[in-house]
Amino acid sequence: LERAEAAVREWSDIGLKILKPQPGGVTALPLTSTVARKGDAAIAAVDDLVETVAAYGFDYRTEAEASVATAHTMMLAFAIGTALIGLILAIGFSYSMSKPIFAAMHIAGRVASGTFTDRIEVRRRDELGSLLQSLAVMQANLKARADEELAVMSSKDSANAEQVSRRARLEAEIEAFRSTITSVLADSDTVTD
Repeated sequence: LERAEAAVREWSDIGLKILKPQPGGVTALPLTSTVARKGDAAIAAVDDLVETVAAYGFDYRTEAEASVATAHTMMLAFAIGTALIGLILAIGFSYSMSKPIFAAMHIAGRVASGTFTDRIEVRRRDELGSLLQSLAVMQANLKARADEELAVMSSKDSANAEQVSRRARLEAEIEAFRSTITSVLADSDTVTD
């Protein structure tokens, strides 16, 4: 740039000597060939400047495109990485939610079929943990009620068995009494005959 400015300034100064002579009179006018040579040198310097600037611009553009491509690649990798991390977190969250739900469904099915021996572990402190806690309380209450009903049924069965045995003994005594009466009547018939 400085070389081009100097060449243009020299050419301009020589041209101004022809167009605007010095006030004391012209002592020496530059030759036309000198003016043309200085003009050619100025044009060559400006051409070199333009080519240098174009080369610099091309290099700058190439570097900028490479930076943009690198940034694009990094952004794409970051987006893919973020999506994968999000997917992994979503899968982990869904697993942490679905596992206790499936366990609760299994236990509820077993409770509905009358099996109260499954152990319900409550490790969570959220709504699902509250649901599991309620399921455990319901299971314990149903087990207590079933045990109570079993005890009542057992006592009724034993009372019924006792009643059946009493009835059988009573029937046996009645039959013994009948046979005794029948034999007494038969003996009295025989005696009266």
